[in-house]
Amino acid sequence: MTGGKVGLDSYSCAAKVHHAMCKELIKLVDRISEIVLSIESAQPRCREGIEALCSLSLALEKAKLIIQHCTESSKLYLAITGDAIKLRCERLQNAFGQSLTQIQSLVPLLLAARVSRPLLFPPSSWEMGSRTSP
Repeated sequence: MTGGKVGLDSYSCAAKVHHAMCKELIKLVDRISEIVLSIESAQPRCREGIEALCSLSLALEKAKLIIQHCTESSKLYLAITGDAIKLRCERLQNAFGQSLTQIQSLVPLLLAARVSRPLLFPPSSWEMGSRTSP
C-alpha cells in the first residue's frame, strides 16, 4: 500500500488550471496518506476491512493520477475538460468517504477519530478555472 504524501510543494506551482481544486485534493490525499499506515497496523482482517482498505488505496492512486494530469496537461485541454475533472474529483471524494466510513467501524476508537477527520472536505473548493497565476 502506498502511504507517501503527495505534498503541496511538488505540485502547487505546476497546476495550471483548477488550482484550488487540485490544492484541496492534494491536502485530502496527504491527510489520508498520513493515516493509512495506522489503519494497516490496526489490521482490520475481516473481509469488509480488507475491501475498504483496497478501495481506499485505489482511490488514493486515482487522486494522484488526477493531480498529475492537472499538472502535465495544457491549460486549454484542462479548460475544455474542466467539468469532467470536477466530476472525477467529486467521485473520488465520495469513494474516500465511503471507504473511510467503513474503516471507522473496524478500527480502535482513537484511530476511528483520526479516520473521520479527512472526511471534512469543503465541496466549495471544487471551483472551476482557478489559476495559480494572475
